[in-house]
Amino acid sequence: MDCFFEEEGLLTIIDFKTDYVTADTLEEKAGHYAPQLAAYSDALKRITKKQVRERIIYFFDIDRCYTFSD
Repeated sequence: MDCFFEEEGLLTIIDFKTDYVTADTLEEKAGHYAPQLAAYSDALKRITKKQVRERIIYFFDIDRCYTFSD
């Protein structure tokens, strides 16, 4: 997890990736990292006792993000 922040009592996780990705492979690449972000989410919930609203993967290669919502 590269960073997280809180808004209105809910957390957002952001993880930055430098993988080569295209618009066509964005969803596939994001899916590859879904378990990693789920693990970050579980850990953060246990540590902070707060809910995670969303998990965001930002791909530098194409300047786009993919969001998983709870």
